[in-house]
Amino acid sequence: MGHQSGSAVADVKRSGEPPTGNQLPGNQEPASAVVRKALALDSSLAGSALTSIVPVLESRKARLIELLTRIGTNIDSSVEMRFAALRTVHFMRWVVIEGQNPGEPAQLAFESNYDGTLPQHLADLFENGARCMHEIYSCCASYPFAEASTLEDTQYSQAIEFLQGSCVPYAAFYVGRRGKTASRICAEARLRDAIERFLDQRGTDPMRAFASPEAVYDAILAFVTKDHAAELAELRAPAPAPPKRSWLPILWRALLGLPALPLLAVLYPVLRLKEATDPEESYDGLPEQTRELMEREDFQVQNQLTHLVPVKAGPVRAVVLRTVFYAIETLARFYYNQGDLGGLATIHYARWVLIDGGKRLLFFSNYDGSWERYLGDFIDQAHVGLTAVWSNTQGFPRTKNLVQDGAEDEERFKAWTRNYQIPTQLWFSAYKHLTVPNVAQNSQICAGLLEKPATAQALGRWLSLL
Repeated sequence: MGHQSGSAVADVKRSGEPPTGNQLPGNQEPASAVVRKALALDSSLAGSALTSIVPVLESRKARLIELLTRIGTNIDSSVEMRFAALRTVHFMRWVVIEGQNPGEPAQLAFESNYDGTLPQHLADLFENGARCMHEIYSCCASYPFAEASTLEDTQYSQAIEFLQGSCVPYAAFYVGRRGKTASRICAEARLRDAIERFLDQRGTDPMRAFASPEAVYDAILAFVTKDHAAELAELRAPAPAPPKRSWLPILWRALLGLPALPLLAVLYPVLRLKEATDPEESYDGLPEQTRELMEREDFQVQNQLTHLVPVKAGPVRAVVLRTVFYAIETLARFYYNQGDLGGLATIHYARWVLIDGGKRLLFFSNYDGSWERYLGDFIDQAHVGLTAVWSNTQGFPRTKNLVQDGAEDEERFKAWTRNYQIPTQLWFSAYKHLTVPNVAQNSQICAGLLEKPATAQALGRWLSLL
């Protein structure tokens, strides 16, 4: 697959435009078909996380920001990357972040939530955006082809290796709908939309156009089978089993963490002293960058947030922060895996990444609704976990016992968030019109198409989803 993909990349670069039909050389299949076939072999791999951090060449920093901003504001018409053709991506973004200290180079952060294996995901990006990938990373240090105008066949694998070598592990990772591939989410959404259009054609009260609920169901199934066979086939493809809440792995990971308890007990008085004496930052209203941040929000039902803040110095904060992430990662994987994180049902994907040797905390979130509502929900429903994490970072409102106060100081917390939030130049969502509840409801509707509800009551509940 690597060599085939390399040829397609070279074709894109030589012509300046994507090859017709995304064809591979000779009589081979279209690259998108190769990607889909490969993904079918790894259907259990849905919603993984990739974070890449690379230094930016100072002489090309302005050019990089202009490039990312231009593509990011013209996603639907981009000629550099065919975003709509991507098959492995749920969400992804590129964002330029300043160096940790004055004089240090800026860094380019790339994060994606993807399906399949990492090589398959990177192949998908190059198949559908070789021009974009090359132009972006030509502005970065250590990119082996920074001075080249094109990527040749033999250079493709090296470009992939460069990106793989820049990966940074996450400290904690949350997925709103685990086990759902982007392809399946989009297929379910198309089916739901098609069914609603079908029913709308029957008048303002379409259910009255049929003799019984069973007749409604039969008509819908016949319509879908005839006119939307491709989406129906997508639903019948093997899919990961939906996750279940399980206390056993939580208990097991808790037992693994028991040896750390004596150390945490020793550190507790030191933590309390630091909580009482760490300097606070003064916030008089929202920072100047708020206007720029707001100009990049609320274009669709989803929003994104990129947040970068220094971690408080010292071993105590480092140990406490990593302990908190261990707990969050455990709960996010085995308990908060049903579409809500501590009561928040608006987050598609969220991730915490420690960078610069653990000196800064980078947070990415893809969420529904407005920034104000998102922060408000965090304060109302998840302030304990939120405070436990960010109380270990610079400028956070004063806390007590790690999880008390902090984010509950709403005005100061929101000002702090804006102060350390940074503009995201390029952000893409594969299903930008869907909320987390939409994804869940579409799954219920499509499950009913694959297996007819067994009772009249169940059929009534299924029809009510429409």
